[in-house]
Amino acid sequence: MVRGELHSTQTEFQASLSMKVTIAQLFNTIIVIFIVYTMFGNIAGPGGLTYTIFLVFITNALAQWGLVVFSPAHYWYYFWKWEVSRKKEPLVTQKQLNELYRLPEFDFPLKYANYAKTTLAACFFAPLIPIVVPIAFFGLAIEYWLDMVIKKFQFDD
Repeated sequence: MVRGELHSTQTEFQASLSMKVTIAQLFNTIIVIFIVYTMFGNIAGPGGLTYTIFLVFITNALAQWGLVVFSPAHYWYYFWKWEVSRKKEPLVTQKQLNELYRLPEFDFPLKYANYAKTTLAACFFAPLIPIVVPIAFFGLAIEYWLDMVIKKFQFDD
């Protein structure tokens, strides 16, 4: 959908992609949960809206940085690097060595969309459950720190 918009710069493309992903994630996180629980009327009871929101924020705080640490793309990169190093024929060109030692691409639009979704969802649900603000802050702080550590070791040109 974003590729068909013919953006003139990569920045415009990434900003447009971030906005669309943020809206989609917000819809899944806020609107769907809110509509389902207000239709059934179970707001504060056992298994109600407040319980579900609390679990969504705990899962978001843990799962997002868990996916950073246990990223399948990083493990695929290390497996591929190991496979290439086992081969009998040596790597002879600089381009081959650059490809071997380049880490997976850092996905800025997806990271920005996740930060925006978590922040906006915490703002939306904070009047109902104030504890979501520190939970969201904790999750964002850990994810930001891990992203900075990973980005530090990426030597992309």
